[in-house]
Amino acid sequence: MLDDLTASPLLWRRRFAMVSTLAMIRAGEMPQAFRLAETLIDDRHDLMHTAVGWMLREAGQRDRAALDAFLERHAATMPRTALRYPLEKHDADARRDFMGRRAAAR
Repeated sequence: MLDDLTASPLLWRRRFAMVSTLAMIRAGEMPQAFRLAETLIDDRHDLMHTAVGWMLREAGQRDRAALDAFLERHAATMPRTALRYPLEKHDADARRDFMGRRAAAR
């Protein structure tokens, strides 16, 4: 069902799919959140960037290694807002490193 919502042309359905992963994240099941984030990360709407970043931040609070692996693959191309949210809990050096990758790719 979340895959169908993710593929919707309607922003609010796509956003609902991403935010719906919060219950799974809280239950310790992060793979779905990372998979949907990967699908929605290039969405053109900044409201999606916020939702993706928010869920990545929540997932990272429970599995920092999985978040960092995701950021290693995507930081250089992620929209700024989607990247800033999950970096809130990182130290200053890590934030600079991941944000620098984004800047270097542009």
